[in-house]
Amino acid sequence: MTIKQDPRIALIDFLRAIPISIRMEEYVFITLYCLQLNPEDDFRNLESNVHDYLSISGLRGIGAVICARTVITRRMSKAVQKLNKAELDLKGIEEFQPEFSQRILLGIPLKKKHYSQVVGRWDKLLKNALSDDNIDYYERNPRKLCEI
Repeated sequence: MTIKQDPRIALIDFLRAIPISIRMEEYVFITLYCLQLNPEDDFRNLESNVHDYLSISGLRGIGAVICARTVITRRMSKAVQKLNKAELDLKGIEEFQPEFSQRILLGIPLKKKHYSQVVGRWDKLLKNALSDDNIDYYERNPRKLCEI
């Protein structure tokens, strides 16, 4: 028998391990799409709010996992390609508006590197703790999702 991993814990651990250069963006999008809150209203508590949301027990906890998994999967898909396009677009803006802040442009190479590293870990999670089979198991056995 395969030992099942609580998908909520896997998600929380994954988010905590993301480099800070991209972690807050993931928290912002989970807050917007899953919690349906304005991240600006409580920016200091984004991380704890998302962790509290993912710690819900029972079927609501599975719903939280499904929502967050979908948001992160959408964000991870083609992340590096999207950053390449953004970098080209920003360089074009810089040509026409020299006063444009280069701070955003300078941060893109680090973000690309970090996303490249994180996407591989995310893909592994989607095959294990965040697989449909594992989520189905917990959906059929919601009492196994105790308080974290």
